[in-house]
Amino acid sequence: MVVNPALRFASAAAPLAGLLRLAVRTVAPIANDTARPDADERAYPRTPLAGVRQIGTVQAAARRALPDIDSPVLAFRSTTDHVVPQSSMTALGRGLTPGLLTVRPLHNSYHVATLDWDAGLIHDESITFMSATVDSRSREGLS
Repeated sequence: MVVNPALRFASAAAPLAGLLRLAVRTVAPIANDTARPDADERAYPRTPLAGVRQIGTVQAAARRALPDIDSPVLAFRSTTDHVVPQSSMTALGRGLTPGLLTVRPLHNSYHVATLDWDAGLIHDESITFMSATVDSRSREGLS
């Protein structure tokens, strides 16, 4: 299960973080992208560009590894996400074996959906999905 998975950057400048970090060490953070006005993800005050560069490396490795996944995947995707672009979900869908991905849209949350209005729905549907997946794999003798 994933919630608003970040397999691609939204910012066109983010892939250049390796070069940009030589001129600027940190940038303002992306924080508190929630519909709930009282939610606070407690983000760091600055984002190191060296870290952004590393995230790009992790994203690329994750995209390359998607074809190795053989279990069902439930992806929660906020219909309004100011942090992760739709191209991340496209990459997820293209990388997985057809039929493994179920996408559940979140209509009442932004990027930090686990702290937003849909947190309870994510919790409940995750438990249901895991129970069904375990039951299905047990019936197939894959436990």
